[in-house]
Amino acid sequence: MKLSELKRGESAKIIKIDLNSDSVHRLISLGFSYDNTITFERSAPLGDPQQYYVAGNYIAIRKKDAAKIEVEKI
Repeated sequence: MKLSELKRGESAKIIKIDLNSDSVHRLISLGFSYDNTITFERSAPLGDPQQYYVAGNYIAIRKKDAAKIEVEKI
């Protein structure tokens, strides 16, 4: 399942990030590591970007980038 497919309040663990290496390193530095739980919080009024809670932080990322992150729902 893709990160962008989570519904509000659902949590998941990251399995794979299919972005360029700069984006992957940036996301990992923000807490998007493979062992952390990530929770979908909300979308902007037009649906993009989406806000997630991970590693004690709220992070907003574009929906097209979230569609490239594979997760396993908890």
